[in-house]
Amino acid sequence: MLTRREWMGAGALGALGGEQRDGMSPEQIDRITRALQSLASEAAAANRGCFTGECVTVTKIRDNITNFFRANQRFPEVLDVGIFVFYDVYDWHVRNLQPVNVARLPDGRYTLGYMFTRLVLRPDVVPDFVGLPYDIR
Repeated sequence: MLTRREWMGAGALGALGGEQRDGMSPEQIDRITRALQSLASEAAAANRGCFTGECVTVTKIRDNITNFFRANQRFPEVLDVGIFVFYDVYDWHVRNLQPVNVARLPDGRYTLGYMFTRLVLRPDVVPDFVGLPYDIR
């Protein structure tokens, strides 16, 4: 199976290389090059944001959860986050086709399940805040 990169590379090289290139004008080659650059920029824009392996927000959350796990030998119950972090984790779930478990606490705050921990949306903190994990007692 060809990857997207191999497919795009083969298409670009096939259009520009070999016998076909001899019959193409420089304007046609420039037009094809611009079209391919436009497709590449659209593909890059579609892949921005939180997805597996490249989400800084999820990495920060995992680091905090890992520190808690190493200290307590279990996952934390709760982690407070800001609105941008909440959105990023929500988008991460959608992009990776994971179930989104959003709920509301009795005090009205929103929560989002991530692994074994509930992320609690805190409106009173900066938008990119990732707090320290804790247990409800």
